[in-house]
Amino acid sequence: KSVKKLVLSDNNLGVYGAQDLADLISTEGNALESLVMKNCGILDDGLTVLGRALRRNEVLKELDLSESEFQPYSARIVGNALKVNTTLQTLLLVDSCLGVEGAAAIAEGMKNNSALVTVDVRENNIGDLGAASIAKVLCLNKTLENLDLRGNFILKVGGTLISEGLKVNDSLKKLNLGGNVVREDGATAIAFALRLNTSLNSLDLSGNAIGDEGAQAISSMLEANFTVTHLNLNNNEMSDSGLIDISVGLLKNRGVKTLNLAENPFGDLSAGEFTKVLQTSKFLEHVDLSGNRFGYTKVRVMEN
Repeated sequence: KSVKKLVLSDNNLGVYGAQDLADLISTEGNALESLVMKNCGILDDGLTVLGRALRRNEVLKELDLSESEFQPYSARIVGNALKVNTTLQTLLLVDSCLGVEGAAAIAEGMKNNSALVTVDVRENNIGDLGAASIAKVLCLNKTLENLDLRGNFILKVGGTLISEGLKVNDSLKKLNLGGNVVREDGATAIAFALRLNTSLNSLDLSGNAIGDEGAQAISSMLEANFTVTHLNLNNNEMSDSGLIDISVGLLKNRGVKTLNLAENPFGDLSAGEFTKVLQTSKFLEHVDLSGNRFGYTKVRVMEN
């Protein structure tokens, strides 16, 4: 009864193992605060019994069910548990076959949950419909601070829907949308939302093909938002024009400390404008420009 963290990852526990663990976390007086069951061969039946146990548990703070195989029914059971659970702070469901229906069920439970701080549902193929469910969470939930949606096939419609949630949300601090394809329309909507949002301090839009039009929108956001301190725009098909626009925004920005612009086809045409940022900014501390197309001379100028 004294164990507070139990890590069982990469074991083939199956439904019987899940039942034993459900009994454990349902037992009065157990001290377990963290249960990590990544890649444990947990299918729908096992997830169902764990979800029912979570409804009764009043101790667990972290639950990792990543690489499980959710079906809509078990996702609903877990979602229903989240409606009444008041202790779970971290829920990790990475690569767990949620899909649109599973994401909707989990999101339904998150809407009025008052304990969750961190939720990671990356690589679950939730798409734009799943993003719509998440957007509703952002409109209603008051405690969520960290949300990871990487690699979920969220396109420009989903990005736009999430932006609507960001306009009214005042708790989220970190949002990771890396590896989706929100493109310029989604990036523009998110950038506009962040002109109104005053809580988010870390935004990852890497690998979203936002292009130069998206860069222009980000630039406008940087002129008005000084809350975002970490910005990742890695691998976004931005050209020299995009970097020039971002440089203009950064010259007026007083918030960004960490900036990732790696793997974009920037060249010498934009190096001069960005050099002004490096020369004058009193806020930038870490800048990643790796994998671009700057020539030796321009790099030397930026270094100096």
